[in-house]
Amino acid sequence: MICELLFPSSILAVKLNRKMLIILLENEIYIYDISNMRLQHVIETTPNPEGTCYRHLSTPRHTGLTLP
Repeated sequence: MICELLFPSSILAVKLNRKMLIILLENEIYIYDISNMRLQHVIETTPNPEGTCYRHLSTPRHTGLTLP
């Protein structure tokens, strides 16, 4: 096992690129640095029961997220 991640509610969606792992819960988003699996951000959101999220590349160093 490489690592184990636990969350306070069900995972609704997972987004991944070369630099980050994004876990979507109904009311939170967890963003991890994939190189070391360290938690970078926890973002509280309005209820998102379908786990909808669009990831877009703004620049080579920055990625944006769009939520409903």
